[in-house]
Amino acid sequence: MKKKIFVIGPIMPFTGGIAHSNTVLCSNLAKNNDVTAISYSMMFPKLFYPGKSQKSGNRIKTKFKQKFILNTLNPIFWIKIVSMIKKEKPEWVVFQWWHTYFFPSYYFISFFAKIVSRSTKLNIICHNVLPHEESIVMKLIHRPLTKLMLRKTNKITALSESELKVAKSLAPRTKANFILENFYGEIIKGKKVSALMARTKLKLPNKKIILSFGAVRQYKGVDDLLEAFALLKNKNDYFLVVAGAFWDPVEKYIALAKKLEIEKNVLFVDKYIPDDEVPLYFGVADLLVLSHRTATQSAIPQLAYLYNVPMVATMAPGNIPFVDDNENGFLVPVKNPEEMSMAIQKFFDKRLSLKFKKGIRKKMKEFVWDDKKEECLFN
Repeated sequence: MKKKIFVIGPIMPFTGGIAHSNTVLCSNLAKNNDVTAISYSMMFPKLFYPGKSQKSGNRIKTKFKQKFILNTLNPIFWIKIVSMIKKEKPEWVVFQWWHTYFFPSYYFISFFAKIVSRSTKLNIICHNVLPHEESIVMKLIHRPLTKLMLRKTNKITALSESELKVAKSLAPRTKANFILENFYGEIIKGKKVSALMARTKLKLPNKKIILSFGAVRQYKGVDDLLEAFALLKNKNDYFLVVAGAFWDPVEKYIALAKKLEIEKNVLFVDKYIPDDEVPLYFGVADLLVLSHRTATQSAIPQLAYLYNVPMVATMAPGNIPFVDDNENGFLVPVKNPEEMSMAIQKFFDKRLSLKFKKGIRKKMKEFVWDDKKEECLFN
């Protein structure tokens, strides 16, 4: 049955995996429903955003309506959204949640939505229930505010089983379940680029290419990957590309590479990689490494599936659903450069690329959007 749905969160051209994920979700929901994506006119003020750019490219054509009207610091725009809910009375309002920065605007909208439209239900999709970095602020601010938000909604949808447990611990009476994120090929068409062309455009040497992709933050464990790379036998046969905007000074990682004497075999690309360049990095990659020390869920494995690139991933909870060990990649312990290095070495020595790519094609069926996932989202 066709439903009217508002989805509040970033959509492309905002950068990052959550914007891609939300765009894909809205596209899938729009196949059978009346969907309006309510995105941001201002998401983060520049002062609070460590990255270089919050947007990349232009708006894309979609089958759902797009409203870039939410200013996270201006309540006037929160009132406008509540007025939209009052006028259109959607059956569901879905919030994309990954940080308590959004609590004031989200809680305001959810509180008054229930007043102006009693039939409207609230769903919150949790990418990260709580921030990655632990601190005293976690106890004083993040946990209490997140608990308030989760208990205000009718339904919690987590994108990993580990986050589902966290959500249930904070809001045990709120209905909650887990769905495996849907396939990104719906939006990112996955234009293939030959390895030769990608190598030429990126000016990379003719070596076995290992890729680390996405924003570089402390919890991503790029330090561990550099140490693992330094342990490879005949490491001059390999080349590591670390591509993504660095939240810490890139000089810190350059210094570590020099200390490990691998600087000639590592390229640091300190920028957000726009969609038109993504095929180059995945086109040249022989292997993707997810070196996370913690992970709730990640958009990067979806790109690996889109471009058919095998993975070595740590056993951080958000990585595990995407990798079947020794079928389409390897799983290794968190923060263990020795085990990571051994897995990378084994992948190349045993020539497992064809086997793992076959496993990737088989695994992709789990990411297809279907009626069961939609029912799970709103049931």
